[in-house]
Amino acid sequence: MSNNFKELERLTIQNRVRSQEDTKKKINANIHFFGFVSSILDVYLPKLGSVITSFQTPDNQIRSDKTRYPNQQ
Repeated sequence: MSNNFKELERLTIQNRVRSQEDTKKKINANIHFFGFVSSILDVYLPKLGSVITSFQTPDNQIRSDKTRYPNQQ
C-alpha cells in the first residue's frame, strides 16, 4: 500500500511542475505582449501630441483672423 501512496505523490509532484511551467510560459507571454504595446505607445504617443498641436498653430489663427477682418492688419 505504501507503494501506491508514493506513486500518487510522484504523480502529484509531476502535475504541479507541469502546471508551474505552463503558468510561467503564460506570464512571460503576457509580459512580452505588454512590453510590445508599451513600446508602440512610447514611440507614437509623443508624435500624436505634436500632430494635434500642429493643427492649433498661431499661423492658422492669424489666417482665420485675416479672412474674418480683411481691412485690419
